[in-house]
Amino acid sequence: MVNPLISPAEAQYITSGVLADVRADGRKRTQFRDLVLETGVLANASGSCRLQLDGTDILVGVKVDVDQVDQDALNCGRFECSVDCAPTAAVSLGDTRSLDDVNTEWTQLLTRRFTRNALAGIDLTQLCIIPESTCWVVYIDAVVLAVAGNVADALFLAVKAALATTTVPATTLVDLADGEQDFEVVDDPAAAKPIAGIADLPLCVTINKIGTRHILDATLLEEQVASARIFVFANPDASVAHVQKSGSGGIEPSLLREMTRTGANMASLLHHRLAETLKLEAEQADLAKKTGTQVKKWGFFA
Repeated sequence: MVNPLISPAEAQYITSGVLADVRADGRKRTQFRDLVLETGVLANASGSCRLQLDGTDILVGVKVDVDQVDQDALNCGRFECSVDCAPTAAVSLGDTRSLDDVNTEWTQLLTRRFTRNALAGIDLTQLCIIPESTCWVVYIDAVVLAVAGNVADALFLAVKAALATTTVPATTLVDLADGEQDFEVVDDPAAAKPIAGIADLPLCVTINKIGTRHILDATLLEEQVASARIFVFANPDASVAHVQKSGSGGIEPSLLREMTRTGANMASLLHHRLAETLKLEAEQADLAKKTGTQVKKWGFFA
């Protein structure tokens, strides 16, 4: 169903452009907009990332902290997620949802991919400090600063980049006199380790159906014209981990298969581009350390 805030003429213009493979901004149906990403922009976080996808701007901070283990997973740590949309960004969405509803929707979308069942490729026992007692909890906090469409893809890409640069402090166990155990955090930052398995964390690619065609990286206006969309979560090898549908419109089975494959292929490309970017950042940081210089950050929290 087309958003009532879009005029019929504007909706027809967007739909006709998608059908002709010439979108309003000049892109083809499967083209992404320019994307800029930088990690390490929050000094007091365990890991962080700021990502800009055209006008969509997202800041992610990751903090690793100590807590009690869950009773149904006594030897595992866990992830906890939160997404907040800035009130000024929520206005751009152009719908009638409250800010709380928007925050809840995006938080649930992220949280569902960080449950123990969804994180099959990450060994959560690496976050356990004292079995059946204490563990590391990885808190993922994202702030959507501006919205220009395709928030989900930008969000998951920024979260993965922040987690890729997150390190967990090393600990040593201490035996107490009463037979109990305690732990001490190793002061040496060099002893901290990254979270194993983050490189294989699936990325999200959203495919919007407009008319009889589908597009990637939709703008806000394109999202409001779309009759349905799917979120494809895919691994670096383009294998599909999960698909979630949204919107009231229907999707034909043949088109659904095509949309899923398109999303998986784009996710694989994003995985490799992200790996290249993180490798380049690491090389620049190593070079700066050797030469005694400082890597300049463009992020406003740097």
